[in-house]
Amino acid sequence: MTPIAIVIVNYNTREHLRACLATVQMEEPTEVVVVDNVSLDGSGEMVKGEYLWVTLHVNRKNLGTVRRQTRQLRVATLRMCCS
Repeated sequence: MTPIAIVIVNYNTREHLRACLATVQMEEPTEVVVVDNVSLDGSGEMVKGEYLWVTLHVNRKNLGTVRRQTRQLRVATLRMCCS
């Protein structure tokens, strides 16, 4: 199996994120990273409490699209990444 990292950027989409992570978990990726952009809906807390196998990075401020995408690729540890 080819190692793959999945990086998900999130902003106030807790229930969509929960559904996404449940689906991703079935595929058994090597690494899953959620980059949260200062969500106010409890997304980060949900990831911490329900998805212990996910690496969570919470930004201090919403970085915007280009900076957010650059950061998400930096947090993954694998050479191949799907975001």
